[in-house]
Amino acid sequence: MKKLMFIFLFVIPLCEAAAGPDSKGKQEDTASWDQAVQGIQNIIQQETELFLHDRQITAIPSPLGLPNLHVLALEHNLITDVPENLGLPNLDRLLLSSNQIVDIPGNLPNNLRRLHLDNNRISVIPESLELLLLERLYLSKNQIGHVNPQRILAQFPMLTHLFLNQNPLTQKNVDELKAAAQQANRHITITARNIGKQCLPEDYGGDLKPAKR
Repeated sequence: MKKLMFIFLFVIPLCEAAAGPDSKGKQEDTASWDQAVQGIQNIIQQETELFLHDRQITAIPSPLGLPNLHVLALEHNLITDVPENLGLPNLDRLLLSSNQIVDIPGNLPNNLRRLHLDNNRISVIPESLELLLLERLYLSKNQIGHVNPQRILAQFPMLTHLFLNQNPLTQKNVDELKAAAQQANRHITITARNIGKQCLPEDYGGDLKPAKR
């Protein structure tokens, strides 16, 4: 793992520098990703965890085609959307906190057990999203104004922890969710502190441009 992380930290900045300020969208973004992993694809294919925090990544190629990967961490980047087909059949932990994601795709890997989407721009949990093995869902610091209690219970039958802090939810809606879980004999820890206010991602300014670190 140390060898893999060193390679990525060394190669990606070169790729970003080559792209320069004239990058024109997702094609260039995914091309940069491909260029970054060129020559080390065989190494990545054998890895089970990949960490690319704070690398100014704006798009995820589809499909990634890494069948052995169990953990993909892309926190603190500039990702705006997640592709429908990640090509990660064995992924069980996806970390996408502190990006600029607006929509959650309905076709995420079925094996996911932990999904980190806190500190983004998400406003709804799509009905098409069904993760039968998901245990922990992190959605704090988004723009979610309402959740459907019955739908949540049906979409995530193995859910044990749900984090909804700092979303523009009503206390009534949160209480309804807790009551529905209790009535269904589901032991779910629902955390919803400081709700009722619109929350913008912490790492970004009022215009949602990257803040200085």
